[in-house]
Amino acid sequence: SSPFVIEGVFTEEFDENGMRLLAVGGMLKNYSRTTLAVPSLSVVGEGGVVIGAITPSAAELAAGQSVRFFSRFKLAGGKSGAVTIFPVAK
Repeated sequence: SSPFVIEGVFTEEFDENGMRLLAVGGMLKNYSRTTLAVPSLSVVGEGGVVIGAITPSAAELAAGQSVRFFSRFKLAGGKSGAVTIFPVAK
């Protein structure tokens, strides 16, 4: 189990200039009692298809701190379906 928790996630699919895009955002919170290096976040669509990765703007988070994240991804072949976001172990 990770000391990081992803909260307040939002996703939105939309078309822009003929491309299907997915916007993803939320908060990454450090629930441990120590300062930790911030992991990258993996964005995975339905069926385990990796959509992309997000690198949050902070390098470290102190105990109880959080950082917002946001990114947009081009969707190959239509809709993403249900999206899962999780920290990638370093």
